[in-house]
Amino acid sequence: MTIEERQVLKEKKNLKREKYEREHTGGFELIYPTKDEELMKKYDEYLEVSKQVTHEAQGTVKRMIKAPEQISTAATTATSSGREK
Repeated sequence: MTIEERQVLKEKKNLKREKYEREHTGGFELIYPTKDEELMKKYDEYLEVSKQVTHEAQGTVKRMIKAPEQISTAATTATSSGREK
């Protein structure tokens, strides 16, 4: 399958999903995506900040999960090689 064929298939699936969502809202109003460009810019900013916060939190969690001896070994190695964390 070529890249162009994949793009066409992806677009068809997206249109099918969007149609289903419009028809099955359960009484809710769809607010995203919107045709209002100013509102979309605002939503995009929120989503970008959300991604950054998630990545930062995941990085913090990964460091906190490391065993204390791994952290002290890494710090000793970094200090002895001239790099500090």
